[in-house]
Amino acid sequence: MKRAILALAALALAAAPAFAQSTEISALDPKTARTLALGGAFLAMSDGYESLFGNPAGFADDKGHLYVPAASSWLYVAPSSENIDKLSLVASGAASEEETAAALDDLITGNGIGAGAQAGIAWVGGGLGLGLTTVVDAYAVGKTALGAVLDVDTSVQAVLGLGMPLELFGLRLQLGGDIRAFYRAVGTMPFSEAAGLFLGTSEETDVMATLMAQPATAGYGVALDLGASLQLGSFKLGLAVRDIAPPFQMVTATYQDVLDALAAGGQTPTGVEGSYALYPNVVLGASFRPLPGGVLDPNVVIELQDPVGVIRDEASVWGLLHLGAEVRALGILVGRVGLNEGWISLGGGIDLAFFRIDAAVFTEELGRRPGDAPRSGIAIDATIRF
Repeated sequence: MKRAILALAALALAAAPAFAQSTEISALDPKTARTLALGGAFLAMSDGYESLFGNPAGFADDKGHLYVPAASSWLYVAPSSENIDKLSLVASGAASEEETAAALDDLITGNGIGAGAQAGIAWVGGGLGLGLTTVVDAYAVGKTALGAVLDVDTSVQAVLGLGMPLELFGLRLQLGGDIRAFYRAVGTMPFSEAAGLFLGTSEETDVMATLMAQPATAGYGVALDLGASLQLGSFKLGLAVRDIAPPFQMVTATYQDVLDALAAGGQTPTGVEGSYALYPNVVLGASFRPLPGGVLDPNVVIELQDPVGVIRDEASVWGLLHLGAEVRALGILVGRVGLNEGWISLGGGIDLAFFRIDAAVFTEELGRRPGDAPRSGIAIDATIRF
């Protein structure tokens, strides 16, 4: 397994010159409260709906489930009572312009502010992975509120994958892979352009017209994901290689042009074209579940994520490490704790036969080293499963 991950990392690095004329763009995958609570340590070890954006080996699980829908939302705000009060003040619209501006300034300079959501429908398991997901993520950060930059990122993905289980000397090996078509739209604008929505200083129609006139870059692409897992009694190993993709074309136009092109049947908007590339993400993980099906059912997960990116960006090795633990009580109640690149996360949930709800408090590291650019938030999931 060690040789396999080193070979994949070397292959990805060797392929980098092929993307030399392309602009790198990071993947935008759905977030879930379960994954965030586990410190992000649930890619290589994913199962169920999370296999669509984790390890496609999960498609080979014996039992398949229909997810209609699986939805998540998250809010980028440091979860303190003081910050919640500031956010409530902004959202209420009852504060003065000066009070709202001061609250926004504190939120943006301290942690950044933003929100995101994902929703999808899928069938996963029984050898098949089939799903459609959409993700929207917006985040603003800066030294002042009016000087902040707002990043808006949107993706729609259609996944078709297959999985196959193999029994080898009492061990269970699962293999899986998928092809993933996606549409991506990204944009960056001064937060001041959107501030009227919060400060109430402009008519809503004027604010929306200003936002729709901002530049956005959009286009279609296709990627391949591969994965494997090996069950060794209470131990499980997992390996996933995601975002194996050729360069793809994206066009820079305005948000209004992008929306008009989509409304016209998914056409490509007219604008300035450019070549963009996703770099493969290699994830290696292991889990230990000593008491499966017991009254208390603990599970510990550790993952090393994106060694290629860490090497390429000369980032800290802490950027590799994601550690999580969850305990299921009575088969229904779940508590979770995680370590995400040195930052603690917490969460829990209720898992019933057809319905699951999860929540998490998390911190992510956006910088190259722990402490460079932490971003905290809260997240909640609701999933209907048949």
